Amino acid sequence: MEVAIDNAVFWLSLQFVAVVDHRHAETNNIYGILDKELNSYLPDNHIHQIIKKNYTIVDSFYTFQNTYVFIAINDDYSQLDSKSIDHLKNVSANKIELVNTKLDSNIYIAHCNSFYEIILNEHCSYQEILKEISLSDNIHIKSMQIDVMNDVSSKQEIMTEYRSNSIINNARITDRYYNKKTDTYYVRVFYK
Repeated sequence: MEVAIDNAVFWLSLQFVAVVDHRHAETNNIYGILDKELNSYLPDNHIHQIIKKNYTIVDSFYTFQNTYVFIAINDDYSQLDSKSIDHLKNVSANKIELVNTKLDSNIYIAHCNSFYEIILNEHCSYQEILKEISLSDNIHIKSMQIDVMNDVSSKQEIMTEYRSNSIINNARITDRYYNKKTDTYYVRVFYK
């Protein structure tokens, strides 16, 4: 159960402050496109330690292979009172209304299914949202083009690097939903 709690504290900490480092490189030539991506998501260490000290376990359960914990904390990083815990235990999971949202609405919806992720959970959706926020915040693009000509042929190769580093504050998950039929997780995040 300790590992499940550590993971839950990590993901809860990201909702307060997340440091996102996104790098994407691609090479385009006559043979096609080769690309690689690296993403890093880290919580603020100070906030992580406070949450680790003050979280409250609202609920937990075990399956054959996994342990699940539902933890919570107040916005000021203090522990929940018993009334809040009872309220959270009685709240049913809300189904996300998948509506088209304007780009300036500060609401992000992402989904993730087993075709995209080997280890499937809601966190892959949350990571996509953090990456999208980071890319909309700042992106640096470097590109280089190489032209090679000889008597027989010519070829062109274009190498491009995209990079984004951001500190994202208060990107809070407001709703989550799992569709069993399509094996897909949906997450909605409010970020301002």
